Amino acid sequence: MSGADFIKTNNLFSSITNFIKNNKNIIKEVLIIINILLFAILNIYLILLNIIPIKIYILLIYILLSIKLLSIFLICVKNKLLNIIGSIIIFLSIILYIIGIVFCNQTKSFIDSSFKESIKEVSTYGIYALNNESTLSSNKIGYLKNDVININDCLKESNISINYQLIAFDDIFTLYDALETKKVSAIIIDNIYIDILRDENIDITKISNNVYSKKIEKTIKTNNSNENSNFIIYLSGSDDRNGNISDKSRSDVNIVIAINNINKEILLVSIPRDYYVNVYGTTGLKDKLSHSGIYGTDISTKTIENLLNINIDYNIKVGFKSLEKIVDLLGGIDIYSEISFKSKDNPKLIIKKGNNHLNGELALAYSRERHVFAAGDRQRIKNQQKVLKSIIDKATSTKSIISNYNKLLNEFNNLYKTNMPKEIIINMLKEELDNNKKWNIESYYLNGYDAREYTKTSPRNKRYVMTIDENSIKECTNLLNKYKKESTEESA
Repeated sequence: MSGADFIKTNNLFSSITNFIKNNKNIIKEVLIIINILLFAILNIYLILLNIIPIKIYILLIYILLSIKLLSIFLICVKNKLLNIIGSIIIFLSIILYIIGIVFCNQTKSFIDSSFKESIKEVSTYGIYALNNESTLSSNKIGYLKNDVININDCLKESNISINYQLIAFDDIFTLYDALETKKVSAIIIDNIYIDILRDENIDITKISNNVYSKKIEKTIKTNNSNENSNFIIYLSGSDDRNGNISDKSRSDVNIVIAINNINKEILLVSIPRDYYVNVYGTTGLKDKLSHSGIYGTDISTKTIENLLNINIDYNIKVGFKSLEKIVDLLGGIDIYSEISFKSKDNPKLIIKKGNNHLNGELALAYSRERHVFAAGDRQRIKNQQKVLKSIIDKATSTKSIISNYNKLLNEFNNLYKTNMPKEIIINMLKEELDNNKKWNIESYYLNGYDAREYTKTSPRNKRYVMTIDENSIKECTNLLNKYKKESTEESA
């Protein structure tokens, strides 16, 4: 630095110092006014957020008000040292208020946008033709009998100008065969059936939906009007390949969660994806529970309600990619394994006997693994519950939430869909802050018998299913009803 630069800097510093000395009373008044305004704004946000229990709110306001009065007193007395201490306290209080306002605003925005008492689920319909057909070879178009969409409306909106003839088929396999053998020149189906064909090793590259495609949005609202502390949630794990949980999809994971807020207890009930059930709203053959998702999350919910003879209050839908991201956002989860094994599907997944720390990718692989276990899918659903328990434990850890708060709020909203109203979430947060007692999580697994049966989705060929164990159903229903009771002997 040159001498001239040094003189300029020194003059600037002197000017600032003189300004502060000459206007110190004005600066004090401005700091006090800003402090009071931010304190008032923070109070408004805390009231609007409405998640802090009244006794904690009163204590918090009392502490903040005491600090405020002390700092104003110190900044106003005729003592230089006390003035400095008071100014520092006021300045730090201003920073604290700003952080608090931002925290409240982010939290309120998250709750308002995430819990709207409804889920929007999207179905995408396409008119599929063989790839080597530049135009439709005939006016015959096939569709599925049990499809809920108004096929004629779709066809009217498409660019098909011929006078078409609609032909109904009982199942997707017969429908596809008709297209492949040119009994029909096109088929109109929900794109979800393409995944079913793919899973049966059918070469779907022979067809495309270049003819026409249409998205149909359906809103699933909550039917629950009570505000009980205890309730039942249906957690549906989507198998959607595109990672978009708004798309209608089969439910690969089915867990019923009973929450008893009074006793701080959670019951997780896993239902095998291949459970052989009557799908709500259909007639004729039963089907795998996972296939109830073809008709929508609301149909899966009602199917489980009828199966277990219970009322489900809310549902949550997540996807495989959601699980992966949630675990990573929480900094990984810890899983205890009784055995050591290496995944057949994912070579990266090597589980040792004892405690294992898993990132999102490995947690997902662990949740999906079944081939290495003699119990197959039965062990998989147990492992899925382990993962869910670990996520709950990590998510209710204050340290984990605080350290990733901004990131969690920014990312979390896109990882699930739920029709739980925000009032329920606010009440749960209040209870958690008011009584920070550790949750007791218990597990139950519905049992069944291995079998091969004709299904609604595949009426021509027998598929693997798990038939129902009635005793297991009864025991499960009793447990769920016990958890949902508003009062227990312990809390009475």
